[in-house]
Amino acid sequence: MDKSRVMMELSRELVLGEILARQSRSIPDDTVFVSRDKRLSYLQFNERVNRLANYLKKKGIKKGDRLSILLLNGNEILESIFAAGKIGAMAVPINYRLIGKEIEYIIKDSESSALIYDAGFSGTVQKLLKKDIKEIRSYILVGNGEGIDPEYEKVIDESTPEEPLVIVRDRDPALIMYTSGTTGKPKGAVTTHKNQLLKAITFSRELEIKEKDSFLCVSPLFHQGPVGLCLMFLMLGGHVVIMDKFTPQEVAKTIDREKPDVLLLVPTMWRSMLQEKNSDSYDVSSLRVGITAGAVAPVSLKKQIAEAYPKMGLYDCFGQTETCGSLTVLKPEYAYTKPDSIGKPMANTEVQNS
Repeated sequence: MDKSRVMMELSRELVLGEILARQSRSIPDDTVFVSRDKRLSYLQFNERVNRLANYLKKKGIKKGDRLSILLLNGNEILESIFAAGKIGAMAVPINYRLIGKEIEYIIKDSESSALIYDAGFSGTVQKLLKKDIKEIRSYILVGNGEGIDPEYEKVIDESTPEEPLVIVRDRDPALIMYTSGTTGKPKGAVTTHKNQLLKAITFSRELEIKEKDSFLCVSPLFHQGPVGLCLMFLMLGGHVVIMDKFTPQEVAKTIDREKPDVLLLVPTMWRSMLQEKNSDSYDVSSLRVGITAGAVAPVSLKKQIAEAYPKMGLYDCFGQTETCGSLTVLKPEYAYTKPDSIGKPMANTEVQNS
């Protein structure tokens, strides 16, 4: 099938790779991600994704295969997710806080064929995973690995930036996000391209996100919530500032410097932000939308947040990994009058009492 035919087929589908490719054509010079010391435009990000996708394709990773991702927060996680999507593979982001045997379980359970990992996990990979997991055909290391495995940036530099031209359908699986495993072993929730992107569209409506808005991503990108929000901002032509770890002072500094519109934190993080001694030294007035999720946020906490961020509306969200994130949203106008509520179901969502 020739290039024009493949591109025509992809244009009919709601898939991760095509959404990114379109944005790279329409707003190539706009910033999409700020990560550590890098600012990537839509064109640069798409080319990096293509280079990684073409490398994986060359290594025999094909449609239906699984790509495990063991990385700290950074642009590399999202590049890996989109690269997998472009060749029809499934991305499997792994909780980097797990111990070796737990990581091994997820890689085996997902039947992954490739692993992209951070140099900080080299010991686990070399001593445990390579010994016990024979199914992995390709390893890529992010950071300095002293020649142990192909290094990520070298892979990017030496691969081609052309579109990989694999026909992917929007009903094809895109991600396997593992649950926290509170009642047993973590379970892999398989979601399609359409699942992910339709939820992103719906969530943007619920939060009243505007084109060109920006999101400060602090939460780990092995969770569905922050991944879904990143997809949402990419679809709207906005950009995401990614932090690799949470400290209240650094978050406040980053808000002051980057002027994001949206911030997602769990209640314990919001409390830490309120306790930051130097918070008055930073301008946080750019924040228009605050999101709390992952645990109950008492009314007393919501009132403190409202006092500290008077220009920001706080949205209380409830969701599940299996549903691509939020199912219900309690909007700011009901924050105090409906203290025991988890909000109303989002558009295109039904909730049934059991």
